[in-house]
Order: sequence, then structure tokens, then C-alpha cells
Amino acid sequence: MLHFLCPGLRGLLRYGRWSFLAVVLAFFLALDLLLIAHFYWTDCLTPQGWYASLGAFVLVWFFLIQAAGYCEKMLLRRRDADSKRNFFTDAVTQYLQGNWFETECFLNEILKRNPRDPEALLMLATLFRHTDRPTESRQTLLKLQKYDESKKWFVEIENELVYLENREQRTGDRK
Repeated sequence: MLHFLCPGLRGLLRYGRWSFLAVVLAFFLALDLLLIAHFYWTDCLTPQGWYASLGAFVLVWFFLIQAAGYCEKMLLRRRDADSKRNFFTDAVTQYLQGNWFETECFLNEILKRNPRDPEALLMLATLFRHTDRPTESRQTLLKLQKYDESKKWFVEIENELVYLENREQRTGDRK
């Protein structure tokens, strides 16, 4: 309810960002102009002018509510992207150090947030191959191929599938 009475105040209190302060200040500026027009400029405004200024205030109020909502949505999206980027960076670091369990934990956390993340799925399939789990690797790669997001990784996916096929031919088993 607070964000309807004073647009941007909830975001300012919750996140402390300058964008929300700008929305709050714009709201109070519009409110001050309305109050000044009503109490001090009474001789200048006709009743129609008063209603027009009230209508303009309502439009500005509605616009500021939308602006505050947009700012909050963009902030949350950026935070989700940052947390995903941090998890992926941690996963790559653990992968390069050969810490397979930790890598899998980070990748599963990314996939919990977005089950169709192509980079995480491809890395998970490679991790499965490195940890002698070819069946899981193949299943992950085939699942990944179905997603449109994976088209930019087509060559890598095909290379992994070929590598798995060659490995199965060398060892003579298909798990």
C-alpha cells in the first residue's frame, strides 16, 4: 500500500537507490505544486483549471507508480543476473581446480533458478563426462539440444556427443 501512496518510497526504504529517491522527489514536487495551486494561486485558477491540475497530478502520480515499479523490476533482474554470474564464476573456478562436487553444487543452484540455462547445462554435461557418468552426460546434452537457447552452443554440444560416442566405442560399453 505504501508504494501507491508515495511512489518510490518503498524502493527507497528497501534498496536505498538514487533512482527511487528521484521518483519520491518528483512525487513530492508534483504534490507541492498541486497544494500551492490550490491554496496560494486561488485567484489565478478557475474551477476548470483546478480540475485540470488535479487530473495532471493524478496522471503524474500514476506515471511515478509505474516508474518505481520499473526501477524495482530492473534492480531485481540485475541482482538475479549478478547472482547467476557469481555462481557461474564459482562453478568455473571449482571446475578448473578439479573440485567436481563443488562444481556440480554451483551448477545445480544455477539450474534451480533457470532449468534451461545453456551454459550451465553444457558445463554440467562436461562435468558428468569427466566424472565417468556418460549416460547422464548424454541425457543432459540431448535435453540441451531441444532448447532454442542452446543454438549458439551447437558446435560444442556436437563435439561432446562425438567425444562420448568415441569413448563408448573405445571402451566397448554403452552405459
